[in-house]
Amino acid sequence: MDYQDFSKSLLLHPGIVRIELLSEDIKKEIYDIEYSTENVGFFPVDPVGLIDVCSHDLKLILFCSMDFNMFTGPFMTLIDGKGEVIGHDILDNERDQYDSPDYVWLTSNLFFDMSLLTEYGVRCIMGSLPLDLDDLPNDIRPRVFYPSKATADMLNHRFGATGNICSTVLLGVNNVLF
Repeated sequence: MDYQDFSKSLLLHPGIVRIELLSEDIKKEIYDIEYSTENVGFFPVDPVGLIDVCSHDLKLILFCSMDFNMFTGPFMTLIDGKGEVIGHDILDNERDQYDSPDYVWLTSNLFFDMSLLTEYGVRCIMGSLPLDLDDLPNDIRPRVFYPSKATADMLNHRFGATGNICSTVLLGVNNVLF
């Protein structure tokens, strides 16, 4: 598939307002922010989804409006120092399936199971998700990563994204040619 057709498919997707290429210089800045100690919060974050997206041949920045369907599946996993899963995020419509007195809710959709917490520490694995676009060939499978607020703010400032832009997303895809 050529880039022109792929970019048209992206812009026809609800909520995608603008597309920019992700250069190597900006990719390095993103890595610096995402792996920064100031960006960690109260436990370390491992942005494996960023590595996934950036491993693709074509890397893009998507500037999106409120119409963009952000989270189409779970992408955050909380693990302890031994690699055991102790929590994860859920979709809004799944909340009633996760009703336990052992669950500690960090946000409205991210919890950990207190009964699984050990002395080994906790970290958050941030994954990527598929982006389903209509009418793409089977070999075109774009992946998206939702960066931190600090990264999104940097990208919005760098590219002058204002107005109805409410989310900034990174996309990686193979088999798209210029």
